[in-house]
Amino acid sequence: MHRLFAIPELVDLVVESLADPPSCSERKFLSTNASYLDRYAYEDVKAVGQTARLFREATLDVIWKTQSSLTPLLRSIADVKVETGARGKQFRKYELRKYLCREDVPVLLRYSSRIHTLDMKWPWPATNGGLYIDQHFNNSLSHGPLFPRLRTLVTSELQAADPNSGEQFNFVMNNVGMMLERLDIYHLKAHLMVLQYVVRKAPRLTSLLLDLRVGTHVPHDELTKALNQLLGTQNRLESLHLLTDFDVGSQLWQIAAEHPSLTTIRLNGTGTLASLRATLPKLTFHVLTKLTLEVASAEFLSSIKLLSRSTFPSLQSLTLGLSNRLESCPPLTPDEATALFTAIASSNLTRTLEDLNIDSGFDDLPPDYPVRSDALRRLRPFPIRYLTLNIGWPFNLNDELACEMAEAWPELEVLRLRSTFRDFDPWIDVAPHQFPAPVRVTLRGLEVLAQCCPTLSTLDIPFDGAWHTPQHIPTRSQPAIRSEQGQNTLITKMGVGQSLVDSPDEVAAFFNRVFPKLGEVNVLVAQDWEEVRKRLDSS
Repeated sequence: MHRLFAIPELVDLVVESLADPPSCSERKFLSTNASYLDRYAYEDVKAVGQTARLFREATLDVIWKTQSSLTPLLRSIADVKVETGARGKQFRKYELRKYLCREDVPVLLRYSSRIHTLDMKWPWPATNGGLYIDQHFNNSLSHGPLFPRLRTLVTSELQAADPNSGEQFNFVMNNVGMMLERLDIYHLKAHLMVLQYVVRKAPRLTSLLLDLRVGTHVPHDELTKALNQLLGTQNRLESLHLLTDFDVGSQLWQIAAEHPSLTTIRLNGTGTLASLRATLPKLTFHVLTKLTLEVASAEFLSSIKLLSRSTFPSLQSLTLGLSNRLESCPPLTPDEATALFTAIASSNLTRTLEDLNIDSGFDDLPPDYPVRSDALRRLRPFPIRYLTLNIGWPFNLNDELACEMAEAWPELEVLRLRSTFRDFDPWIDVAPHQFPAPVRVTLRGLEVLAQCCPTLSTLDIPFDGAWHTPQHIPTRSQPAIRSEQGQNTLITKMGVGQSLVDSPDEVAAFFNRVFPKLGEVNVLVAQDWEEVRKRLDSS
C-alpha cells in the first residue's frame, strides 16, 4: 500500500467520495444495512473497507454518518427477526427482543458515536417491539451520551407507521450530546418536557423546528411562556420554524426582534397571530433576512399589521401565505391591498428585499374589482429578483406596468402572477386563477421583459394576444436592452392563463423569435392555443 494512504485525511476523502446520499424520494433503493446510502454506494464503500485494514474506520464513519432509523444500531446488539407477510414476502421491519444492558454500551458506542445526522421523521427500516432498558444501562452512560457527535436530529414523537416511535424518541432525546446544532421535532405530545430539554441541553442550536399542533392538556399560556424562555436563551439560534394551533403572543415577536443571530423565522398555523389585533409595539428586527408567515385565512390582515408595526433593515425574502393551501383568503379591497404593499415597502426602508411571495388563495371577483397597479409600483425601488403573486385580487395589468417592472428589476429571475396556478403546482388541487379584469399586456410587453431582464427564467403572466401590439410603449424612460440579440434563451416553459389569441401564426412566430428555447405553454383555455403549440413543436 502506498505511503500516501498513511495520511488519515486522504483516506477519509477517498471513502467519502464514494458516498452520494440519495434524496428522500429515492429511499426505495436504500440498502437494508445502512440508511441514506443507496445499495450501489453501500457496496462500493463496503468493498473499499474490505481491501485493507487502514480503510476500516473511514468506511465505518461514512456508513454510519447519516441514519434514518435506529434499526441498524439496535441490530448490532439485539436479537432481531425479519417479519414475513402475505405470499412469503419479507418486510423490512425488525423486532427487538432483548433488554438494553450495561454490556451493550461499548458495542453501541462503536457505531452511535459516528452518527452526525439522524433523520427519523420517516424511519426506515422500522423496529417493532419496545425499547427495553435495564436499570443499570443509564448508569453505564455516566461518562457521556450515546450520540456525542450528533449535530442534526429530525424526529417525530408520534409515528403512525411505527408504534414504538415514542419510546425511540425518548431514548434518543435522553442520549444526545451537547454538539446538537439542528433539531426538528414533529408531532409533539410532551411539549413542555421537550422545550425544557432544549433550553437545558442544546446550547449550540442554530436551527429549530417545533410542531406543536398535536392536542395537549398543557395550557397555551404555559407553552407560550416556555417558547419565550427557549428563544431568550438560545443565543446561537439562526432559524426558527414553529407549527402551532394557538396564539404565540406578541412577546415572542419582541424577543425575536432583539435576538442577536436569528435570521430566519417561519410561522405556520391557525390562531397564531390573534394577539396582534391588539396594540403591538414598534419592533426592529436588525438581523432577520427571511420571514415566512403562513396563517389562517381570517388572520391574513394580521400579517399586514405586523409588517406595518415592524422594521426589517436586512430582510431579503418575505412570504405571506395560508396555512391551509385549500383555503381562500377573503378578498381584500383595493385599499387593503394597497395597504399591504405600503406596509411591505415601509418595513424595509433599506431596500434589501429580493424575494417576495404572496399567496392568498382565490376567490371569484366581479370584473370591476381590480387592484390598482399603483400598489405594485411601490415595489419598484427594491432589487426584486423573485416575485410570485398568487392572489385573488388581480392587478389592472398593461404594457406600461410590464415596462416599468423590466426597468426597475433588471436582475429579475422569476415573475409569476399565477395565471396558471394549477400547472405550476400540480400537487395542489384548487380552482385555477382567473383575471376578471381586462388584461392589456401585449406581446410587446412580453418582449420588453425578455430583452431587459436577461436572467429571467420563469414567466407566468396573462396577456392579450388579440389586442393591438404597439411599436413603442409610452413610458417616462425606456429600459435598456440587456439580452443578446433581444432574445431570452432561459425560458423553456411559460404560463399564460386565459390569454387571448387572435392569430396563432403571429403568436407562434413571436415566441420563436423572442423565446427560442420555449417548448411548453400552459393555458387555462385551450382555444386557439393548440395551433400555437403545434407551430412551436414544428419549429
